[in-house]
Amino acid sequence: MRIDVSPRRVSAVAGRPAVFTIRVTNTRDIISGYRIRALGVDPRWSQLDQQALSLFPDDSGVAVLTVTLPAGLPAGPRLLTIEVAETTGAAETSRTDVELIVPAEPGVGLAVDPATITGGRCASVAVSVTNTGNAPLDVALVGRDDAGEVEFLFDPATPWLAPGEQRIGTARLRAHRPWFGNPKIRPFTVEAGPPSAPVVAMGSWLQKPRLSRGAVALVGLLAVATVFAIVIASSLSQVVHTSTADRDLALQVAQAAQSGSSAVGTSSMSGTVSQLTSGTPVGGVTVELFQGGDPTTPLLSTATNATGGYHFASLAGGTYKLRFSGAGFSQLWFPSALTPDVATAIQVPAGKAVAGLDVRLGGEPGSISGTVVGGDPTGATLTLEVPPSAAAATAGTAQAPAAVAAGTSGSASAAVVATQTLGAAGTFSFANVPSPGSYALLLAAPGYAPTTQQVDLAGGQARSGVVVTLHKGDGAVSGTVASASGPIGGATVSASTGATTVSTVSASTAGAVGGFTVTGLPTPGAVTLTVSAPGFAAQTLALNLASGQQLTGVAVTLSPGTGSIAGTVSGPGGPAGGVAVTASDGKTTVRTVTLSRGAVGTYSLANLTVPNTYTVTFAGTGLASQTQSVSLPTGGSANLTAVNVTLQASTASIEGLVTDATSGAPLPEVAITLTSGPTTYKVTSAEAPLTVGGHKVNYEVDGITPGTYTVTFTRPGGVPNSFVKVVTAGQVVLYDAPLAAAASIRGTVGTVVDGAFAPVSGVQVLLYEATTYPAAPITSVLTGADGSFTIGGVDAPHDYVLGFAYPQGATVQVTAEVRTVLGQPVDACSPPPGQASQTSCSTTADPADPSGAAYVKVSTS
Repeated sequence: MRIDVSPRRVSAVAGRPAVFTIRVTNTRDIISGYRIRALGVDPRWSQLDQQALSLFPDDSGVAVLTVTLPAGLPAGPRLLTIEVAETTGAAETSRTDVELIVPAEPGVGLAVDPATITGGRCASVAVSVTNTGNAPLDVALVGRDDAGEVEFLFDPATPWLAPGEQRIGTARLRAHRPWFGNPKIRPFTVEAGPPSAPVVAMGSWLQKPRLSRGAVALVGLLAVATVFAIVIASSLSQVVHTSTADRDLALQVAQAAQSGSSAVGTSSMSGTVSQLTSGTPVGGVTVELFQGGDPTTPLLSTATNATGGYHFASLAGGTYKLRFSGAGFSQLWFPSALTPDVATAIQVPAGKAVAGLDVRLGGEPGSISGTVVGGDPTGATLTLEVPPSAAAATAGTAQAPAAVAAGTSGSASAAVVATQTLGAAGTFSFANVPSPGSYALLLAAPGYAPTTQQVDLAGGQARSGVVVTLHKGDGAVSGTVASASGPIGGATVSASTGATTVSTVSASTAGAVGGFTVTGLPTPGAVTLTVSAPGFAAQTLALNLASGQQLTGVAVTLSPGTGSIAGTVSGPGGPAGGVAVTASDGKTTVRTVTLSRGAVGTYSLANLTVPNTYTVTFAGTGLASQTQSVSLPTGGSANLTAVNVTLQASTASIEGLVTDATSGAPLPEVAITLTSGPTTYKVTSAEAPLTVGGHKVNYEVDGITPGTYTVTFTRPGGVPNSFVKVVTAGQVVLYDAPLAAAASIRGTVGTVVDGAFAPVSGVQVLLYEATTYPAAPITSVLTGADGSFTIGGVDAPHDYVLGFAYPQGATVQVTAEVRTVLGQPVDACSPPPGQASQTSCSTTADPADPSGAAYVKVSTS
């Protein structure tokens, strides 16, 4: 395909559309589709009338791109990339760069703080200058007053400001001070910008005379009083001589009272103002002096100079308070109070200079926002850092909030304030940035060179319109890949800078086999070159590229790199088959399983790259996994044959013998339950015990997960038996459980002949569920020679019906209802509670039964 874009360079004024014509020609012999994109500008600023074209061979199509830039963008060139990608055929992609020139639009903001200031021969005010335009600006400051009597000194005199930047300086005013009379008002202006259209900020200086009218009148009055005293009161001369010091002090106090001001006296106050974060001096901060008992109206005010210093002179002795305020800083009362009621009162003795009244001001939070241009910023990472130089400046001083947030403790290394991942628009915004301060924006994007941009933030400033540009990597590495037997084609060559990775494959074309070139690498910087090929050990080289360097002649020689790991895996019972064996070097994973037939438990992992270190993991059902680190060197020692392991069982088991506590006979059909939270295991004791390890067992619970379990034995009609046991992996717990007698039904069956009891043997006794009688019986027994019978293994408490038939197999002749009792025998002639005696049972005791139990009467005729 062929791409023509017109124009290639255009001046883009904010709000006015810039139009580009994109002509795409299909140079192939098939119908092709094309997708068009504009990269390097916010999608909201651009519009394509057609984003896709479908063209016949040798046909052309036109798309129109309209770009409208918003106001406030920095002046200068901006790179716009037009991408045309073929969606059919070879999927070719073409990119064409055009240039947008944003013209400069200067703008200046100017303010004086405070607007009204009181002073003597000199006064200072803060001058705030803001670049409201979109281009860097050199500002010349000029001061004027109507009478032309004021001398102005600015620091700095010609500040340089980046777009959106604000600088706070100091203007020092000086003029002859009148000796007598009222204070003189001197209106003044500060101008910035071109002389033809300057920006003006107005202020007023209230200049006090050296002596007020009240002070002059008081001096005259005192002179007359002194002459009169000499003429008519010579007797008091000694008193006058001895009280000279007191008189001078009285004059000073009287002058102060007459003028109503603290600006009469021989005392002074001074100090410095610096930043809380970095300790650097702050110029242009307003310092106001108040009487200790009246923090509402300031007596005097001044502004700090370029070194952060301030000074109040000609003060009378007394108590004072100081207030500090400046653009972008939080207001503060000396030394660190937010309100005057908790501020420290400063005692100033008469005739003394009080120095060292230093404070540190904290800036209000600011913000930094802008756009990343010059390419596709999707997925790029933008990091806001305190540069090492700024971080070092905080060492030994109060730490910057950014450094504290990053946990740097004021070290000389860069401190990360915040990080953002960018979208396709490329816009970014960092809020609540500690200010004032200097920061670095670090931009990292795949396929682009790392970019660092310095940003200065004034106190409380909302810095917007910051533009960071992506730059394509301009470095390259080329060379050859070979082995001892010759060049190697198809080898994978990867170059990584950490943030960017570029890969290629060595050539397989005759005459150029093994050659490779990796381009688009960011420079300057370190590059890690990794070369790998099947059957060879990977090689890694560390290279350093200078700015724009195209490094050539890099020769990489690969050595044969295959090895193996083999061995045997055993478990608690010997060699273990079916165990999964996995070897991984972090990039490649090889798996196998131990043999279950023949050489049981053996395994082998072949074709492993060497030299290399592998993590080998063994895992089997019911076995605890085990991991080993195995290093394979080059040469014959790369085939390891004895990497053997023995795995422990990952589960436990409980086994033993359940018996009758009375007879000692093994008990079958006993339910054994293991419970631990939601986990439950159940088995039933066997009919006949087995001998295991010299011990008889009739129950076994295997595959138990390690933990704490409650083990319960339950037999029908018997009292459950429980115990608590902690089991660990691989443990076999042996526990025999003798169970107490269970519920049973007993009785004697006979007949009475001529008043004598005669037991009847062979009577069939059938057991029925009371709720289902006369359905099929549960079980049946025959009476013995003495006519007695016993039915065990019955539930309790439970209701049953007994049926008696004679001879065996005959129709039931007599029935009796019985309720069993847990763990106890119950007589067949005992009716359930609440029922009358059963007519089928004799009330005459059997002479042969000393217990006096009743018996069941049956007919034998």
